[in-house]
Amino acid sequence: MVADVVADVYGTHQPIASGLYYEEQKKEAKRRAEDFRKARLPEFLAWFEAVLALDKASASASACAARLTEV
Repeated sequence: MVADVVADVYGTHQPIASGLYYEEQKKEAKRRAEDFRKARLPEFLAWFEAVLALDKASASASACAARLTEV
């Protein structure tokens, strides 16, 4: 899921083709970024909140430990 967020954010900056410069697709990038903020970002944030809530309710500390870990 985290990789999906990263891919979607990257896609907002180059929505047409990765070979084109951002300036060449700025108009489309603006539209895609707005759609991402309105549609996709709330979905991702809701998922992250649900994971944290499950972890808080469980006895384990698998998703949110007392200290930082590497994934």
